[in-house]
Amino acid sequence: MTIEQLLNILEQFPEDSMTLYSVGRKYFDMGEAHYEEALMFLLRAVKANDKHIMSYYDLGNIYQDMGNFALAKVMYQKGLEMIPLVGPGEGQDLKPDLENALEELDSF
Repeated sequence: MTIEQLLNILEQFPEDSMTLYSVGRKYFDMGEAHYEEALMFLLRAVKANDKHIMSYYDLGNIYQDMGNFALAKVMYQKGLEMIPLVGPGEGQDLKPDLENALEELDSF
């Protein structure tokens, strides 16, 4: 789906965490020039669903790319905290990535 199609869905379902995540991810994939838009949608996604592990992971990646290591660490840790609280297929597969990202940050 395009960003425009996803935004149309959000007009009807403004608190749908998966659609918010998808828009944020598309902006993230567009590169640093679109990080602010990505942050806005990913933060809305975790506000709509505080257990949305994929959003925490991408938020951590963006903050790390922006040089805000403290916020990146908070997001990665929050993602790890959510893993025991979600069902299979809801981001549990990100556990190794979240752990590796935290280890990488600890080396700074």
